Amino acid sequence: MICIGVDPGQKRVGIALGQGELAIGIKTVDRATAVAEILQIAEEKAAARIYVGKPTSLGGGETKSTTDAAEFARELQGISSVPVFMLDERLTSTQSQRNLRETGHSVKSSRHVIDAEAARLIVELAIACKHNCGEAVGQSA
Repeated sequence: MICIGVDPGQKRVGIALGQGELAIGIKTVDRATAVAEILQIAEEKAAARIYVGKPTSLGGGETKSTTDAAEFARELQGISSVPVFMLDERLTSTQSQRNLRETGHSVKSSRHVIDAEAARLIVELAIACKHNCGEAVGQSA
């Protein structure tokens, strides 16, 4: 089963693909073109699910970013034949930045990669949950 991970931001959106136990960040796109690009990838790859990151606060509460991501997920679900699910993604951007620093890249010079890496972490989480729980995860958009 192929799935797509999406890390929506206000300006940029990270996109990743996952299959089996492998997840890879594929690109970061402008927010204005993100929905069309995700739909094209979903069709080309015959994706079974799309996971949109739900950025909640550390305490689990909703933020402006949570509301924005939920609106993005609903927009995507409204025009996609692929089911869209939201998945808690606390700290994926922070972890992405840490991963890049550990490989010798500065955050400033890697902004275009951070969002795709965060999307990869979202897919990785979905894959791990499916393997550990035996079922797909996420809240329906």
